[in-house]
Amino acid sequence: MYQKTFPYHYWLPLVLLCLWLLTPTSLLAKETAIVGRIEYGILLPENIKLKVKMDTGATMSSLHAVNIQRYTKADQPWVKFVVKLDDDKEFTFDRKIIGEIGIKKRHAEIANGQTHEIRPVVMMDLCLNGKVENIQVNLADRSHFTYPMLLGRISMEQFGILIDPTDSFITKPNCQLSSNDRQPILLLNHR
Repeated sequence: MYQKTFPYHYWLPLVLLCLWLLTPTSLLAKETAIVGRIEYGILLPENIKLKVKMDTGATMSSLHAVNIQRYTKADQPWVKFVVKLDDDKEFTFDRKIIGEIGIKKRHAEIANGQTHEIRPVVMMDLCLNGKVENIQVNLADRSHFTYPMLLGRISMEQFGILIDPTDSFITKPNCQLSSNDRQPILLLNHR
């Protein structure tokens, strides 16, 4: 006797949908943290505390740098630069250039028909909200801006952060590198 069966292409999608609905959302979503539109960050391993503005309009992060001097070291492009903070402290850095980026100039900045500024891109260790990430940063003279560092969308994704645009300084960086092993040490967040 012939027994009629229900074809698998009818019940398989239903089973998969049920499994997906029963999966905890914590397994489906990335871990995220909420930060304010401006937070303190720490450049490591130098332990330089600075204000960082979250900029969802920027793809890449940008750091205020002056005296930018390009040179060659072991047939590789390098850059020496100085980071100046509000309290007149200066820190000199030496980093390998990993690339360049053309940033469109504002209308008032255009001179001699040059519409883009070519900036060196380097890797920097940044501590933000208790997490250390090695991020790409372009170097630019930001002395006419309020904040020495902008965190762009690529870096925000690395840190897994969401921005609360109504608040600032709601987290603490709380990271430092051990001088012995150069590994990040996370400190407890006391608020």
